[in-house]
Amino acid sequence: MSSQSLILAAAFLAAGTIWARSVSGSAPDKLAGHAYEDTRRFVALVEQAAKLMEQRGEAAFSEFSRKGSKWFSDPYYLFDYEPDGTCVFHPLQPDWVGKNMSELRDMNGKPMVRLVGEVGEKPQKDASDWVFYLWPDKTQLISQWKSAYVRKVVTPSGKTYVIGCGVYDLQMEKAFLEERVRMASDLLESHGKDTAFREFRDPASPFVFVVDMRSSGKKINDAE
Repeated sequence: MSSQSLILAAAFLAAGTIWARSVSGSAPDKLAGHAYEDTRRFVALVEQAAKLMEQRGEAAFSEFSRKGSKWFSDPYYLFDYEPDGTCVFHPLQPDWVGKNMSELRDMNGKPMVRLVGEVGEKPQKDASDWVFYLWPDKTQLISQWKSAYVRKVVTPSGKTYVIGCGVYDLQMEKAFLEERVRMASDLLESHGKDTAFREFRDPASPFVFVVDMRSSGKKINDAE
């Protein structure tokens, strides 16, 4: 299986080869934005979990923790955080619950919980995003890249959470690049080239990630 680093830089922006799209919208819209059936099923799982929380609030956690259910069946499990990074649900790490995990970082120093929490700060009630991070895989000797789809949830009580699920070996989706290009464009416009390129090259930034490249086996870009 071939994987490549993706470092988004100005070449994408100047060429204008990728069309940026919104990450909010109805669940069918979010599914339609992905080319691969495995990705669509994965996104649908999180969207369904978000809908359940919107209806039942924290009472949904009892469903999410039921082993063997669609919510908790290898390799899938759900996690839930407050926007400030406080963990409120994690079936594999119950000792995290109640703790602020915003400083938890992956092997490259990427603050993945903080990136998850930021989705809860977006204005859309159904905001969603992808977070990519390097994380230990019990089936491998070394850490592997993991892709997490996360979704903002507002419960009946008005409480805001971010629910998500992570998976290894997800195939490259055009939507992943589209959103990073939009982010890169915003960064270039607001902070200038020097700051932006430092961020593009930083392994802890959202612009560096690895996914399964089975569809092409080619490097997308490299700012080095």
